[in-house]
Amino acid sequence: MQIAMHCSSDGLQFFLKIKKDNTMVKIEQNKIIATPVSEGLTFNPAKTTDMAFDTNFLFGSAGDIIELDAWVPNNAVEQIDAMNADPAKILRSRVSGDYNGPKEGHEYSVIPENWDLPAHTESLGCLIYNKGDYLAPHRDKWRQVTPDGITGDSFRMICHLNHTNSAEFHFVVDGKIFKPEARRWYAINTRKVHYGFSFVDGVYHLSCALSLDDNLRANTVEWLLDKLPYAHPATDRKGVDCARN
Repeated sequence: MQIAMHCSSDGLQFFLKIKKDNTMVKIEQNKIIATPVSEGLTFNPAKTTDMAFDTNFLFGSAGDIIELDAWVPNNAVEQIDAMNADPAKILRSRVSGDYNGPKEGHEYSVIPENWDLPAHTESLGCLIYNKGDYLAPHRDKWRQVTPDGITGDSFRMICHLNHTNSAEFHFVVDGKIFKPEARRWYAINTRKVHYGFSFVDGVYHLSCALSLDDNLRANTVEWLLDKLPYAHPATDRKGVDCARN
């Protein structure tokens, strides 16, 4: 058996022949057309952007869980205990016995300066899990969906302070076990199903939100690009002219 393929387009021709015993593959390329290319693209700061940055772009481009170069300090648990004892720093709290999940949780009215968060951070809070406590499977953000569209755009960030071993606390996102680095902030796509359960006492988790609505989008994107590992500025050179390689 012999198979022959022929392709011709604007002067480009090639033939592919395969013998019956498959011992030879021969390509004969008669002509290649060289097309002039530009010297390279340059960044024009005056150019109008083509699209607005939103959560679809963020998670579609970087994944559902995005590690950030943002950290809380080593004594964050002690700081949380101090804030939880100060009513002036509590915006609202979970009522003990009123929840199936963790019984203790607080949302704060302040953003500690050394927690590596921007000043426009929203709904910063902490959940404290003890052995047997769980976070039921759920999706966030869907209550913003209406027949007429979606109200607002923001994303959640999480930071697990301790007991990050999956034998101590199991955290699952979209059916996959997530093992975070302790004290590191992550942007997370909470539109995917996520849940968790604790095998030990004294597990501290932080969460907060950053808005991508028109009035705060620029602040959020500026902070995010500064904290996103391996993200390079718009003036970064690409291809063979790349100075990183």
